[in-house]
Amino acid sequence: MDIPGPSETQGVSPRVPSVEQFPQDHICEEVHRRVQFVREQDIQRQVHIILEWDRLVREEQARLDKEAVRAEQEDREIESYSADDPPYTPTYSPLYTDYMLPEYGSTRTAS
Repeated sequence: MDIPGPSETQGVSPRVPSVEQFPQDHICEEVHRRVQFVREQDIQRQVHIILEWDRLVREEQARLDKEAVRAEQEDREIESYSADDPPYTPTYSPLYTDYMLPEYGSTRTAS
């Protein structure tokens, strides 16, 4: 079956032929081509989503790794301070009197 030319199609665009103008095998090929195109588009969309998810996971893992390294450094700094400093011994300040600090041996109480 031949596809009619532009002069034979009264008012129908030759770029968009009607279903009757196609033989059955051409219709099947066109449907198959369109289904394949949609599948490829869907696969490309899924790949894009997977790649974006992977990028976000890698960024978050890098952030968590940096945070862990920073916390480790802070822990080491705290350990080095406590190893170098003498043990804490409370001293009486002139601002406090012994009745304000009874746990350090004073027997007087506030009146």
